Amino acid sequence: MNYLTRFIFFALIFLLIHPALGQYHAGVYGGLYSSKLSGDSPSKWHYLSQTGLAAGVIAEINLTHDVRLSLQPGILQKGAKIGVDVPGERDPKDSLSVKLNYVSLPILIKIIHDNGKVFLSGGVDLGLLQDASYKALEGNGDSQDLTDYFDAIDIAAMFGVGFIFPIGRSMLQIELRYTQGLLNISKFASENPDRYLPPEFKTKGLQILAGVSVPFGKQ
Repeated sequence: MNYLTRFIFFALIFLLIHPALGQYHAGVYGGLYSSKLSGDSPSKWHYLSQTGLAAGVIAEINLTHDVRLSLQPGILQKGAKIGVDVPGERDPKDSLSVKLNYVSLPILIKIIHDNGKVFLSGGVDLGLLQDASYKALEGNGDSQDLTDYFDAIDIAAMFGVGFIFPIGRSMLQIELRYTQGLLNISKFASENPDRYLPPEFKTKGLQILAGVSVPFGKQ
């Protein structure tokens, strides 16, 4: 969690030393991330969605009345299930679960519409891999470490739409956000005889998030 502590520290310092920028917002968020891998896959393998957690803090600055710069450092669980074609069955059978734990820093621009009730967001997520593992979905086997087979950095584009609900002085935000990885995160060499996973794939998925923030500073 050292990286998360640094993200939070610098986000808060950035807010404190820029009072001239006007109103800013601070809060927390949490939610679910339905993610999967996309790209090359071995014959008869299919990447299926897997649900993980997303949580962190919100630090936003009003650039204009309707536009905010939003930093949201936190943790994000990515991954996928791997299904395998089985003769005689219509759908692939879930076989493996791949889990990727990241410390992430979403950097977003939020555009507020409809008198502060609706917003659109877009930006990038800078992810630092903490660990990666896989486990068979059947049986009681232990998870196997895969950290060395994934790149330490994942950068994803993010696009979202959300709704804002005032609760006294606080604001409840509900957002649906799509993410698409921009980098190949596989370090599996094509000549690797084990071939647990192929040499090129990216992450993608949908997040549903809920957050509460409080405004500070001048209006």
